Amino acid sequence: YLIVDTNSSLHFGTRTQFKSVLASKVAALIGWSAIQNGDRIGVLTYGVNGVHIVKATAGKRGMMGMIAHLIKAFDRTQGKSESHTLDQALKQLRTIVRPGSMVILVSDFYALGDDAKRHLLQLRKHNDVLGIKISDPFENQLPKPALYGVQTSQRSRLLDTKQNKTQHKLLAKQQSHIQSLKDNVIKAGVPLIPIQTSDLWVNTLKNGITNPNLAFNHWLGAIS
Repeated sequence: YLIVDTNSSLHFGTRTQFKSVLASKVAALIGWSAIQNGDRIGVLTYGVNGVHIVKATAGKRGMMGMIAHLIKAFDRTQGKSESHTLDQALKQLRTIVRPGSMVILVSDFYALGDDAKRHLLQLRKHNDVLGIKISDPFENQLPKPALYGVQTSQRSRLLDTKQNKTQHKLLAKQQSHIQSLKDNVIKAGVPLIPIQTSDLWVNTLKNGITNPNLAFNHWLGAIS
Protein backbone atom coordinates (compact mmCIF):
# COMPACT_ATOMS: atom_id res chain seq x y z
CA TYR A 1 0.00 0.00 0.00
CA LEU A 2 1.04 3.56 -0.75
CA ILE A 3 0.00 6.15 1.83
CA VAL A 4 0.16 9.57 0.16
CA ASP A 5 -0.12 12.89 1.99
CA THR A 6 -2.20 15.44 0.03
CA ASN A 7 -2.40 18.19 2.65
CA SER A 8 -1.92 21.83 1.68
CA SER A 9 1.71 21.84 2.87
CA LEU A 10 2.53 19.67 -0.17
CA HIS A 11 1.39 22.47 -2.49
CA PHE A 12 4.68 24.29 -2.05
CA GLY A 13 7.89 24.51 -4.03
CA THR A 14 10.73 26.88 -4.82
CA ARG A 15 12.91 24.62 -6.98
CA THR A 16 11.92 22.70 -10.10
CA GLN A 17 8.50 21.47 -8.91
CA PHE A 18 5.93 21.51 -6.13
CA LYS A 19 6.23 18.89 -3.40
CA SER A 20 2.83 17.54 -4.50
CA VAL A 21 4.17 16.91 -8.01
CA LEU A 22 7.24 15.12 -6.65
CA ALA A 23 5.08 13.02 -4.30
CA SER A 24 2.90 11.97 -7.24
CA LYS A 25 5.93 11.03 -9.34
CA VAL A 26 7.44 8.99 -6.51
CA ALA A 27 4.14 7.19 -5.91
CA ALA A 28 3.74 6.45 -9.62
CA LEU A 29 7.26 5.01 -9.95
CA ILE A 30 6.81 2.80 -6.91
CA GLY A 31 3.40 1.71 -8.21
CA TRP A 32 4.68 0.72 -11.65
CA SER A 33 7.60 -1.15 -10.05
CA ALA A 34 5.16 -3.12 -7.89
CA ILE A 35 2.98 -3.99 -10.88
CA GLN A 36 6.00 -5.15 -12.90
CA ASN A 37 6.96 -7.44 -10.01
CA GLY A 38 3.53 -9.01 -10.10
CA ASP A 39 2.33 -7.36 -6.88
CA ARG A 40 -0.97 -5.66 -6.24
CA ILE A 41 -1.04 -1.92 -5.57
CA GLY A 42 -3.40 0.03 -3.36
CA VAL A 43 -3.37 3.66 -2.22
CA LEU A 44 -4.67 5.61 0.73
CA THR A 45 -4.61 9.40 0.56
CA TYR A 46 -5.14 11.83 3.40
CA GLY A 47 -5.39 15.61 3.19
CA VAL A 48 -7.72 18.51 2.58
CA ASN A 49 -10.08 16.32 0.56
CA GLY A 50 -10.40 13.75 3.34
CA VAL A 51 -9.08 10.21 3.85
CA HIS A 52 -9.81 7.86 0.95
CA ILE A 53 -8.76 4.32 0.05
CA VAL A 54 -8.40 2.51 -3.25
CA LYS A 55 -8.07 -1.17 -2.35
CA ALA A 56 -5.11 -3.13 -3.69
CA THR A 57 -5.60 -4.40 -7.23
CA ALA A 58 -3.25 -6.23 -9.59
CA GLY A 59 -2.04 -5.17 -13.03
CA LYS A 60 -2.57 -2.03 -15.05
CA ARG A 61 -6.11 -1.74 -13.72
CA GLY A 62 -4.74 -1.21 -10.23
CA MET A 63 -2.20 1.31 -11.46
CA MET A 64 -4.70 3.32 -13.48
CA GLY A 65 -7.02 3.40 -10.49
CA MET A 66 -4.22 4.70 -8.30
CA ILE A 67 -3.25 7.47 -10.74
CA ALA A 68 -6.85 8.61 -11.17
CA HIS A 69 -7.27 8.69 -7.42
CA LEU A 70 -4.10 10.75 -6.88
CA ILE A 71 -5.24 13.33 -9.44
CA LYS A 72 -8.54 13.72 -7.61
CA ALA A 73 -6.95 13.75 -4.16
CA PHE A 74 -4.52 16.57 -5.05
CA ASP A 75 -7.29 18.64 -6.67
CA ARG A 76 -7.53 21.94 -4.79
CA THR A 77 -10.62 23.18 -6.62
CA GLN A 78 -13.08 21.19 -4.51
CA GLY A 79 -13.31 23.97 -1.95
CA LYS A 80 -12.33 21.87 1.08
CA SER A 81 -9.74 23.08 3.56
CA GLU A 82 -9.77 20.72 6.57
CA SER A 83 -6.44 18.97 7.04
CA HIS A 84 -6.13 15.30 7.98
CA THR A 85 -3.24 13.70 9.81
CA LEU A 86 -1.07 10.64 9.32
CA ASP A 87 -2.46 8.94 12.42
CA GLN A 88 -5.99 9.24 11.00
CA ALA A 89 -4.79 7.60 7.78
CA LEU A 90 -2.94 4.82 9.61
CA LYS A 91 -5.98 4.07 11.77
CA GLN A 92 -8.02 3.38 8.64
CA LEU A 93 -5.20 1.51 6.91
CA ARG A 94 -4.88 -0.95 9.79
CA THR A 95 -8.47 -2.09 9.23
CA ILE A 96 -7.77 -3.29 5.68
CA VAL A 97 -4.05 -4.00 5.21
CA ARG A 98 -3.06 -7.65 5.15
CA PRO A 99 -0.18 -8.98 7.26
CA GLY A 100 2.99 -9.18 5.19
CA SER A 101 2.08 -6.22 2.98
CA MET A 102 4.61 -3.52 2.22
CA VAL A 103 3.48 -0.05 3.33
CA ILE A 104 5.21 3.03 1.89
CA LEU A 105 4.47 6.50 3.27
CA VAL A 106 4.96 9.44 0.88
CA SER A 107 4.69 12.66 2.86
CA ASP A 108 6.42 15.77 4.15
CA PHE A 109 5.46 14.52 7.65
CA TYR A 110 4.24 17.89 8.92
CA ALA A 111 0.77 16.55 9.81
CA LEU A 112 1.56 13.55 12.00
CA GLY A 113 -1.15 13.66 14.67
CA ASP A 114 -0.78 12.59 18.30
CA ASP A 115 -1.03 8.83 17.68
CA ALA A 116 1.21 8.38 14.64
CA LYS A 117 3.98 6.62 16.56
CA ARG A 118 1.56 4.18 18.21
CA HIS A 119 -0.05 3.24 14.90
CA LEU A 120 3.34 2.84 13.21
CA LEU A 121 4.56 0.54 15.97
CA GLN A 122 1.43 -1.59 15.67
CA LEU A 123 1.65 -1.66 11.86
CA ARG A 124 5.28 -2.76 11.95
CA LYS A 125 4.41 -5.88 13.95
CA HIS A 126 3.01 -7.50 10.79
CA ASN A 127 4.17 -5.29 7.91
CA ASP A 128 7.27 -3.69 6.45
CA VAL A 129 6.99 0.10 6.56
CA LEU A 130 9.12 2.67 4.70
CA GLY A 131 8.83 6.46 4.63
CA ILE A 132 9.65 8.80 1.74
CA LYS A 133 10.23 12.29 3.17
CA ILE A 134 9.30 14.94 0.57
CA SER A 135 10.77 18.41 1.11
CA ASP A 136 11.88 21.62 -0.57
CA PRO A 137 15.34 23.21 -0.10
CA PHE A 138 13.68 26.35 1.29
CA GLU A 139 12.45 24.25 4.23
CA ASN A 140 15.80 22.61 4.88
CA GLN A 141 18.17 25.55 4.79
CA LEU A 142 17.62 29.01 6.26
CA PRO A 143 17.07 31.32 3.29
CA LYS A 144 19.47 34.18 2.61
CA PRO A 145 18.38 37.52 4.09
CA ALA A 146 16.02 39.05 1.51
CA LEU A 147 12.40 39.78 0.69
CA TYR A 148 10.59 36.74 -0.72
CA GLY A 149 7.21 36.75 -2.41
CA VAL A 150 4.95 33.93 -1.21
CA GLN A 151 1.87 33.03 -3.23
CA THR A 152 -0.94 30.89 -1.80
CA SER A 153 -4.25 29.92 -3.36
CA GLN A 154 -5.91 32.78 -1.50
CA ARG A 155 -3.42 35.62 -1.22
CA SER A 156 0.11 36.90 -1.72
CA ARG A 157 2.47 38.05 1.00
CA LEU A 158 6.08 39.06 1.59
CA LEU A 159 8.46 37.10 3.79
CA ASP A 160 11.26 39.30 5.16
CA THR A 161 14.14 37.03 6.15
CA LYS A 162 16.36 40.03 6.85
CA GLN A 163 14.67 40.25 10.25
CA ASN A 164 16.31 38.24 13.03
CA LYS A 165 12.86 37.42 14.38
CA THR A 166 11.93 35.72 11.10
CA GLN A 167 15.21 33.80 10.93
CA HIS A 168 14.77 32.53 14.50
CA LYS A 169 11.18 31.52 13.80
CA LEU A 170 12.17 29.56 10.68
CA LEU A 171 15.05 27.85 12.50
CA ALA A 172 12.83 26.90 15.44
CA LYS A 173 10.23 25.42 13.07
CA GLN A 174 12.89 23.39 11.26
CA GLN A 175 14.38 22.04 14.49
CA SER A 176 10.95 21.19 15.88
CA HIS A 177 10.05 19.30 12.70
CA ILE A 178 13.26 17.27 12.73
CA GLN A 179 12.74 16.36 16.38
CA SER A 180 9.17 15.31 15.62
CA LEU A 181 10.44 13.04 12.83
CA LYS A 182 12.93 11.40 15.19
CA ASP A 183 10.44 10.98 18.04
CA ASN A 184 7.46 9.71 16.04
CA VAL A 185 8.81 8.02 12.91
CA ILE A 186 12.44 7.02 13.39
CA LYS A 187 11.84 5.78 16.97
CA ALA A 188 8.91 3.74 15.65
CA GLY A 189 11.48 1.84 13.56
CA VAL A 190 10.40 3.33 10.23
CA PRO A 191 13.35 4.23 7.96
CA LEU A 192 13.05 7.54 6.09
CA ILE A 193 14.39 8.37 2.65
CA PRO A 194 14.56 12.17 2.16
CA ILE A 195 13.96 13.53 -1.35
CA GLN A 196 14.02 17.24 -2.23
CA THR A 197 12.17 18.92 -5.08
CA SER A 198 15.55 19.93 -6.55
CA ASP A 199 17.03 16.41 -6.47
CA LEU A 200 17.59 14.03 -9.33
CA TRP A 201 14.86 12.19 -7.50
CA VAL A 202 14.99 8.80 -9.24
CA ASN A 203 18.65 8.38 -8.31
CA THR A 204 18.01 9.69 -4.79
CA LEU A 205 15.19 7.18 -4.33
CA LYS A 206 17.23 4.23 -5.65
CA ASN A 207 20.21 5.09 -3.47
CA GLY A 208 17.97 5.62 -0.45
CA ILE A 209 16.26 2.26 -0.82
CA THR A 210 19.70 0.63 -0.77
CA ASN A 211 20.52 2.23 2.60
CA PRO A 212 17.70 4.37 4.10
CA ASN A 213 19.51 5.07 7.37
CA LEU A 214 22.57 6.40 5.56
CA ALA A 215 20.34 8.56 3.33
CA PHE A 216 18.53 10.06 6.33
CA ASN A 217 21.72 10.75 8.27
CA HIS A 218 23.32 12.33 5.20
CA TRP A 219 20.27 14.61 4.84
CA LEU A 220 20.45 15.59 8.51
CA GLY A 221 24.12 16.42 8.16
CA ALA A 222 23.48 18.56 5.09
CA ILE A 223 20.80 20.71 6.75
CA SER A 224 22.39 21.10 10.19
